[in-house]
Amino acid sequence: MTRENTGPKPISESDWKCFKPLRKLAIERFCNGVHKEAAAITASNEGTAHERYRELHQLMDERDKEIVQLFDPHTRSRAVMQLVGLCQMWLVTEDELSVFSDDLQARVRSLVTLFGHPE
Repeated sequence: MTRENTGPKPISESDWKCFKPLRKLAIERFCNGVHKEAAAITASNEGTAHERYRELHQLMDERDKEIVQLFDPHTRSRAVMQLVGLCQMWLVTEDELSVFSDDLQARVRSLVTLFGHPE
């Protein structure tokens, strides 16, 4: 008895080679965004220092969960869903997406349309 592979199809070797440097760029963009959010909290004069600390701690907890979901594990079998997530979070541009095969671009665009962008 054989089991069908119901998971997402891994990306091609050529798309994988395009994905790896784009993933590094997206991580930088994500972290830069987190740094800006953290700086806004620490620079604020609203509330007490302790309230700002708790707000910063909550932000970091939320972003830690997001970074794991977006970037880990770094495998070909997860690359399609990670690319979808990066597009949903505006961490990859249309121009950057255009370096991938037509098939992968269509799959990613279809899934982004289906799931949408978080608010």
